[in-house]
Amino acid sequence: MEHPFVVLIAAAILSIVAVLYTRARLQFNTGQEDLISADSRDSRNYLHYTHEFPDLDGAIVVVDAVRDPARAEMFADALAQKLNSDPHQRQKRFLSIDAGSFAGSALLYLSPGDLSGLAGRIRDHHDFISAYARDANLANFPTW
Repeated sequence: MEHPFVVLIAAAILSIVAVLYTRARLQFNTGQEDLISADSRDSRNYLHYTHEFPDLDGAIVVVDAVRDPARAEMFADALAQKLNSDPHQRQKRFLSIDAGSFAGSALLYLSPGDLSGLAGRIRDHHDFISAYARDANLANFPTW
């Protein structure tokens, strides 16, 4: 080729135009709602949910109480007190306790009155409980 400068200049001009076009049009969509189709029913429901309840997943604190339950309870109480001292964020705070962690000792957390009431209900429904224990299926489950 006799004039390679023409090709080099054309390539340089095209490169500059591409960079300017990219700079003007490039967008970064980093939101979760940008990653899913806005046309599906599930995504519309999710978007409606996030507008109704913003930032509920902002912070999740898990306290492992296996080794020292008393210390974990003191920590949880201190954390709750500190979080509750912020009046601007109070409406967005929820407390959740994993009931599964009490499975082996749930009755220990009941008051004596509640335990007496539970024992009375078990006595009242002894026949039903015994019959259901013998044949535990929904076909024999009574309807009231």
